[in-house]
Amino acid sequence: MPTLILQQFDRGFLRSLFWIALPIALQSMLFSSRSLVDILMLGQLGNAQVAAAGIAGKAFFVAIIMLFGVSTGGAMLTAQYWGANNKQGVREATALTVMISGCFASVAAALFLFAPEWIMGLATQSPKVITLGSEYLRITAFNLLGAAFGIGIAVGLRSIHQPGVSTFFSAIGIGTNMILNWILIFGKFGLPAMGISNGN
Repeated sequence: MPTLILQQFDRGFLRSLFWIALPIALQSMLFSSRSLVDILMLGQLGNAQVAAAGIAGKAFFVAIIMLFGVSTGGAMLTAQYWGANNKQGVREATALTVMISGCFASVAAALFLFAPEWIMGLATQSPKVITLGSEYLRITAFNLLGAAFGIGIAVGLRSIHQPGVSTFFSAIGIGTNMILNWILIFGKFGLPAMGISNGN
């Protein structure tokens, strides 16, 4: 049966599909690993920090999934323009996707900034975990605006068959995140140890 299915496709199509799908899969894995890296590093500080980062990380992940959903809808429009060889339409659709993603990210960032205790309270009643997680959310709120731009551009690049470009920069971003986490959480190179936020 698998052989019969594979016979319906030529090797060129399968090769193209593989080189498009592989970078997309890698990029999705990189995006998903961001909170995991935070939790692994904060796990060395204590149980409360791990719990706070875990809950806050889930809230951040939900916001990222929302941005992916919005951007994927825009990417479908971008792909149609690309198929019609309308480069101006591709630019306009990508710009519109980034703008709409930015609007959604702004709403989520406002919640993270001004109502983090409420978000944390949905999952825990521990005052210490709520306090630590609220600090985490306030810090990551600003990341959402950058993520909205990055995700909007990434799905646009996927639509024009260039997923490797965004995957390359995603890998650089994750690597930079890991290095800065190590420096700021544990206070390397003479900087104060921030822990999950400001010394906690």
